[in-house]
Amino acid sequence: MKDIFLKALVLLFVVGIFTACEEEELEYQPTTGAAAFVANQSGFFDLNNSTNEFSFDLVRTEGDAVNTIDIYKSLNSGAEVYHATVNAVPSTIQVNLNEALADIPNVTIDSLSPGDIFYFVMKLNTGNGTYTSQHRASSVVSCSSSVGGAYTSVARGTSTDSCCPGEFAGRTSVVNITADPDLPEGNYIIDDFSGSIYLEWYAVYGLTDVTDSPADVLDVCNTLTLSGTEPFGEWITGSGTRDANTGVIEYHWDNGWGDEGDVTLTPQ
Repeated sequence: MKDIFLKALVLLFVVGIFTACEEEELEYQPTTGAAAFVANQSGFFDLNNSTNEFSFDLVRTEGDAVNTIDIYKSLNSGAEVYHATVNAVPSTIQVNLNEALADIPNVTIDSLSPGDIFYFVMKLNTGNGTYTSQHRASSVVSCSSSVGGAYTSVARGTSTDSCCPGEFAGRTSVVNITADPDLPEGNYIIDDFSGSIYLEWYAVYGLTDVTDSPADVLDVCNTLTLSGTEPFGEWITGSGTRDANTGVIEYHWDNGWGDEGDVTLTPQ
C-alpha cells in the first residue's frame, strides 16, 4: 500500500514538472521587435468641414530602440499609403480630412460616405529592422450636426380616425428641436413631430398642447430619421432631409394607426 502511495506521489511530481514547463513556454516573449502605443484619440473627419481635425497621441514605445516612426494610412482597410514620419515620442498627430485623403488614389471628399473609416498604422524603424505596431489609430467619416433650434412649421396629413376624415393641409405652428443630452451629437428631440396636426385632430381625445407629440430625431449628414411613440401608444417613424444651405427640413411621417403626414420646417 505504501509503495502505491509513493508511486502516486512520484507521478504527481513528474506531471507537475511537465505542466510547469508548458506554462513557461506559453509565457515566453520574443526579445526583439518594437511597438508604439496610441492614446487620446479625439475628433472625426467631418464631411461638412474638411479642416476639422482628428488627433491622437503616440505616448510611448516598447522593445528595440526606435529611431523614427513612419505613419501609414488606409481607407476602410484598403491599400496603405505613406502619411508622415515622427522623430520623437511622445508626439501628438493632427490630421484633417484633406490631409487624410492626400495620395489615396481615386478617392475624393465627394466619394466618401458617412461610416467610412481611416486607419493609421505605425511602422517603427529600429537598428534591427522595421516593425509594424499592432496598436493603430482610426477615425470615422461623419458630419457635424447643428439641427437644434426653433422652426416655423407647415404641415399636412391624413388621419384614419372618424374624428377627422380626409386630408388636413396648411397647418402652421412653431416647432422646437433640442439636442438630446443623454446621447451623442446628432441626436435630438422634436417637441411636435406632426407640426401641430395631432393637436388639431386629437384634442377631442385629451391632447391639450402641441408638445404632447414629441419624437426622437437622428441627424446623419443632413439625413434625418424620426422615431418614437405617439400619445396613444403606437409607433411613429419618419425620414427626411435638411438643406445644408438654408437649414430647411422636410420629412414624411407615419404611425401605427395608419395616419401619415408631411412637415416642412423653416428656421426662425
